[in-house]
Amino acid sequence: MINLSELSKYKEGNRLEAKKAAGGLPKSLWETYSAFANTNGGVILLGVEEFPDKSFSVTGLSDPEKLVRDFWNTFNNREKISQSILLEKHVRIEKVGGDSVIVIEVPRADRGLKPVFINQNLYAGTFRRNSEGDYHCSPEAVRAMIRDNGEKTQDMLVLSSMLLDVFDYQSLRHYRNRMKVTRPGHVWETLEDVEFLQKLGAIGVGEDEKLHPTAAVILKMFNLLNVGERTGSGIPLIFTAWEGNGFNNPAHTEKIEINRSFLSLPLTKTSDKKQAIKASNKKQAIKTSDNEHVVKTSDNEHVVKTSNKKRGTTVSIKAKIKKSDERKRDILDYLTSHAASTSKEVAEHLGIGSDRARVYLLGLSSAGVVIAEGENRNRTYRLKPKG
Repeated sequence: MINLSELSKYKEGNRLEAKKAAGGLPKSLWETYSAFANTNGGVILLGVEEFPDKSFSVTGLSDPEKLVRDFWNTFNNREKISQSILLEKHVRIEKVGGDSVIVIEVPRADRGLKPVFINQNLYAGTFRRNSEGDYHCSPEAVRAMIRDNGEKTQDMLVLSSMLLDVFDYQSLRHYRNRMKVTRPGHVWETLEDVEFLQKLGAIGVGEDEKLHPTAAVILKMFNLLNVGERTGSGIPLIFTAWEGNGFNNPAHTEKIEINRSFLSLPLTKTSDKKQAIKASNKKQAIKTSDNEHVVKTSDNEHVVKTSNKKRGTTVSIKAKIKKSDERKRDILDYLTSHAASTSKEVAEHLGIGSDRARVYLLGLSSAGVVIAEGENRNRTYRLKPKG
């Protein structure tokens, strides 16, 4: 969200546009709306002047309330714009040093709503945004958006006979609270209920341009036996797993022109970037007693008690554990005193989510320190026996 009290720090770019709007709503406003919606979203400021160096100065508006009314009247005219993706909260009036400025926050349109175009002209009225400003999309880019928005599943069908009052918002609150527990820190936590339902795919825009429930309400919304299913955690989990196994961070890039996102997963280890070190500094396991081993690295020394009387075995730990990776050391300590444990038990002990615990356990298993036994929810983990 833009801080208008620090407007001098901003410059116009691919997600920020300023217009004086001294004579009313500028015609270019709708081109910018289309451009932001079809790219990565952005903020439009009315009552602000842009200088040649792309810096800003507040000029103010004489009747901002009338401009807001004019905006919504035009916005709701399907002859002007093809898709209405704004909510009331996206348009507001703010005061800057006594002057009024209208702030319009345009979100990125979902794939199924693109292309967003103006003046009932699919090809001439479709825009996108780059650092230089708004530009017409090529016919190829428009056709690509059309191809992508046609990929709709049955649970995306809008139930036009129902309105949003069919939702039991108390149940929705329970759902969201449980999702916070199972997926802490999820990017949707701060969204308002309507936006959350849109992101989840539980509501969509009908032919009447109003929001209605979708078939996803029945298929997934309140499926509390598997709460949070399909809630956008796949990519974050990939990043966490890659980090947990010591690989270099994945790289995410997006090609706007062809409507594609790319995720590159490097198979090189973070440690591979380091130069070879002297043999005296390499990791070595030194036996100190029948039930202790010291794991030495160039930056860390850690003693692990490994006697397992219940199974009658002694475990030798040659752990590939960095000083900063305290979670894995905590897991090893826990497994030392527990013959076999599930990821849920480990998670409860560490006070983290089961998915995160599973990632750490996967990393230790890949390093040959921990053995995984069983399938799915019955899977248990134990320290690898010596020999």
